[in-house]
Amino acid sequence: MTRRWLWLALMMGCGGEETYVPEEPEPFGGGIEVPDTQLSDDDLPCSSSSGAAATLAIQNPLAETVEIYWRDSACEERLYNTLGPGEGYSQGTFTTHVWVARRVSMGGRFDHHVVTGPTETWSVTP
Repeated sequence: MTRRWLWLALMMGCGGEETYVPEEPEPFGGGIEVPDTQLSDDDLPCSSSSGAAATLAIQNPLAETVEIYWRDSACEERLYNTLGPGEGYSQGTFTTHVWVARRVSMGGRFDHHVVTGPTETWSVTP
């Protein structure tokens, strides 16, 4: 129980009355917990410089903030967006481009997506 909920329970329980102490609320966004594992970048491909225009809808259903990076043809990552729990956005891109999700709390890659079609949706997953 966090201090906030404990304080609330103590303040409302004056006079010796029985007090209901609520459970800690679920995190915003549904709360998929991300394991503390990180993937190696050794097996991650680089984006190709050729490809057709595409649109990638990126969703973050997780209980924590993630950073979305584009991995260029030299395998350098460039930060494009930061998504809080439950947030998403639409990204213009090209087929053969590689997108990477990194945890803000740890920095490790836990998911990536290679664009193969003109319109795709990527829901980052642990």
